[in-house]
Amino acid sequence: NNKWGYFPAVSAAWRVSEEDFIKKLNVFSDLKFRIGYGLAGNNRIGSYNSLALMSSIITAMGDQLTPGYASKQIPNPDLKWEANKTFNMGVDLGFLNQRITVSPEFYINRSNLLLNAQLPYSSGYQSMLINAGETKNVGVELTVNTVNFSTKKFSWNTTLTLSHNKNSVKALTGEAVQLYEARFGFNQNTHRIAVGEPLGQFYGYITEGLYQVDDFNYDASTQTYTLKDGVPYHGDKGQIRPGMWKFKNLTGDDNVIDENDKTVIGNAQPKFYGGLNNSFTYKGFDLSIFLTFSYGNEVLNATSKVGSLNYNALDVMNSSNRWMTINSDGQKVTDPGELAALNAGKTVAAYHDAQQGDNYIHSWAVEDASYLKLSNVTLGYTFPKNLIARIGLKNLRLYATGNNLLTWTKYSGFDPEVSTMKSGLTPGVDFGAYPLSRSFIFGLNVAF
Repeated sequence: NNKWGYFPAVSAAWRVSEEDFIKKLNVFSDLKFRIGYGLAGNNRIGSYNSLALMSSIITAMGDQLTPGYASKQIPNPDLKWEANKTFNMGVDLGFLNQRITVSPEFYINRSNLLLNAQLPYSSGYQSMLINAGETKNVGVELTVNTVNFSTKKFSWNTTLTLSHNKNSVKALTGEAVQLYEARFGFNQNTHRIAVGEPLGQFYGYITEGLYQVDDFNYDASTQTYTLKDGVPYHGDKGQIRPGMWKFKNLTGDDNVIDENDKTVIGNAQPKFYGGLNNSFTYKGFDLSIFLTFSYGNEVLNATSKVGSLNYNALDVMNSSNRWMTINSDGQKVTDPGELAALNAGKTVAAYHDAQQGDNYIHSWAVEDASYLKLSNVTLGYTFPKNLIARIGLKNLRLYATGNNLLTWTKYSGFDPEVSTMKSGLTPGVDFGAYPLSRSFIFGLNVAF
């Protein structure tokens, strides 16, 4: 019933610097106010979502497997396109004959979404796609351009961009909270989406460190450890051993750590982000240096949680950080004193917890992913026209470019600028992401 979408937009601007009362101030070389409002559709959704579809199946009939077809989804003929409503207003200011320009902009964006509403299993379906859910984004963007030096032989220009965005969920499919899983094999919910709260919240246990030797009673005759009464535990108490992950008991009403002890453990949204570009020219040489940065965003480093019993792709899991049960002589350590000394200061769970413990999403794997990157450097040289004219050329420029040259970050993964899950509901997950390559380009521009 709604094959077509209608998304109008309108905008207006007033260049106030052309008015006489502004010219008399002799302050602005440019002054313009801008305002706009419009709707934008989203076509990045699956085809035929409003129709009743069939899918091929194989089912048992008697003692044979028989191919057939079954209903795949519930039709929704009134399904509409997603729509983003955006209001923005900004001002362009120029000073000193445009040697300094400043452009702040404020925006409000409200999005009406398509979400899968959960259905009772008695319906025969898990969910149904409906027009439900709403998000709100409020943000500020700032662009500053400066001409620092400008002479016949030398120039230096700078451009700075800064952005801040605050989002919140205004409505879901009727619930106040929904939990989502970034599917990387653990079958655990990784994100919490709640009305009145921002998107991108990681959900799980708070890591309190590792179970230490002092948390256990030791039986020397059997060389076994038993968790002391009163020490909180998750899963099977009898399987807890020194060096396993220890989670915070938020409820405090018992010593069992369960679903009620999960909470928000981080957020993938940055507090601000932007870029800084400096461009220089000296005679025939030109140089540009481009930096990008992000501050306050976090990443669920799922790569650090994946591996077999004794290896992992990241250096953070090596023996200098990980709880060990084998000493330097290759002997298994069970004595409490020796085991405690061997693992003094260790921060990563033992190999025997690499699978059991990693079935839980917890705050140890949520890392600060703030970064500063030297994203691009380009150096070029343009030959003098009077020289190249002798060989019939109008322009000749040699250049070299380097991309993704340096990254400054505390993040232990390969690249802090990562989100491997394609869903916007589960952002900020690093699961085996291929790191960005450092590249170098050499080129020649020729004009005849």
